[in-house]
Amino acid sequence: MNKSKVAWECNCGAIAYGKLPPAECLKCDSADSFIEADEDQLDELTGENLMNEIRSKSWGDDD
Repeated sequence: MNKSKVAWECNCGAIAYGKLPPAECLKCDSADSFIEADEDQLDELTGENLMNEIRSKSWGDDD
């Protein structure tokens, strides 16, 4: 595996990428809450996060 870009998962489910984990989560503001994401589960987590983000959007609201 190329360790130049690692996936990190926060306790809240946010995913970040980089050589080192972020000091603070941009989603939940937790400090030092990232662990290295399990490669086998990363695709599943990314897909779930994307679907949750899509579901949270208001489609067709052009007020």
